[in-house]
Amino acid sequence: MLKNIIKKTVKPKILKRNIKYLKSYYSEISQDEELKEDSLPFDENILVLSPHQDDESIGLGATIIKLKENNCYVKVLYITDGRIKRDGIDEIEISKTRLKEADEAIKILGVDDFEYIECENLKVEDNLDIISKKIVEVLSDRKYKRIYTTAFSEYHIDHRGCSIALARALDDKCDFDGEIFLYEINNSLQRGSINRYVQYPDDIAKIKHKAFKMYSSQKGISFEVVELIERGKSNLGDGNFKNAELFLCIDAEKFIEVSKKNLSIFNKMKNATNFFRMIENYNYNKSFEKEILNLYK
Repeated sequence: MLKNIIKKTVKPKILKRNIKYLKSYYSEISQDEELKEDSLPFDENILVLSPHQDDESIGLGATIIKLKENNCYVKVLYITDGRIKRDGIDEIEISKTRLKEADEAIKILGVDDFEYIECENLKVEDNLDIISKKIVEVLSDRKYKRIYTTAFSEYHIDHRGCSIALARALDDKCDFDGEIFLYEINNSLQRGSINRYVQYPDDIAKIKHKAFKMYSSQKGISFEVVELIERGKSNLGDGNFKNAELFLCIDAEKFIEVSKKNLSIFNKMKNATNFFRMIENYNYNKSFEKEILNLYK
């Protein structure tokens, strides 16, 4: 009870600090980076790789909405099925819940189709061959203009594993000559690893928020902080809109090269979507800027 009262009293002050910090953080980056507003394609096929159910909505939900407005076909491939071994939790029931939530979320975003791989959470790196073969299979179904996948500098091992599996697929006689866009969930795209942004107005932001709030089973992320961060990212753009998502557009050859580097250093990064520790964790993650920059040299 006392803990809740303290949180309620302190939260408004922390909220103001978070907003001020994010504005400064992204404005500073905007001055240093050669950023361009992304020219989203029309009438193309788009594949989104999502390590977990909710990453697609958090990382690029608004971009998906805008791609659908451009009459693009969007497919989401979930790399895991929501299962996770935890005390007192039935992993099969959790999987059913997560997949049901995903079905609701992607309908809100307007996604055309989705599939999932029967891979347990935290086990992606143990199943890279199976996952990469599935990605090859999906890519053979139709010609995709773009693939969206999580950044190599994500602290979550499944997020990194998702892109390693994609790199294996592309390196294994996979017929893909389109563009690869890396997106982030946890402050993993920093200086030297951002070259595109997508701005969007509040009406699109509201649809995105509705989508990721379908994931009521997600307890490890503050959706309120997700909303704060997307508003903070608008300082990367020209200020015409209040919200933004950011990306690294990278060619397939460089993408494959990066996938073979030592990525374990990023195990030490921290969750950026923690309301009360957001600034602390952002500042800590800044210590990895050099390693992130070196990934893409």
